Amino acid sequence: MSAEVTTTAAVTPSTNTTTNNAAWALTQPTPGSLPATYVETDAAQCGDAKIGHLLGIFGILGTGIWYVIKKNDNKPFVMDQAKEAFNFQLLVFCAAIALMILGIVVTMVVGVLGMVFSLANMALWVGAIVLSIQNALKAGKGQVARYPARLSVLK
Repeated sequence: MSAEVTTTAAVTPSTNTTTNNAAWALTQPTPGSLPATYVETDAAQCGDAKIGHLLGIFGILGTGIWYVIKKNDNKPFVMDQAKEAFNFQLLVFCAAIALMILGIVVTMVVGVLGMVFSLANMALWVGAIVLSIQNALKAGKGQVARYPARLSVLK
């Protein structure tokens, strides 16, 4: 008689490299955020959350102002979505600054290659706008919207 032993391993980042840990941290929801299965039924909160994501079209400034305006409201869905939108736009802002600096340096060395960084920066902003609109539509339906990556500054 043989007994089968089944083990379950938790999905955690590989501890052998710092790169894996950093990438894993960027894709995880912030601590204390609403679960993915949460559905909001209050139309006012859905509308406010939708506006928070749509203000991502204006970058970190739009979502930051929206967070400051709404942070004293006692609406958990709106606050969760405002934090999510701000954290994502912060990541986009940091990536755009890094691309801009790299583009300037590369342009000084090899002039034509700097255009690649300009195109990458433009693609980053277009992608951020598309994701903001997609998540605004999702939040407008009362579903928890998560971006594929974020810096968890607001928790």
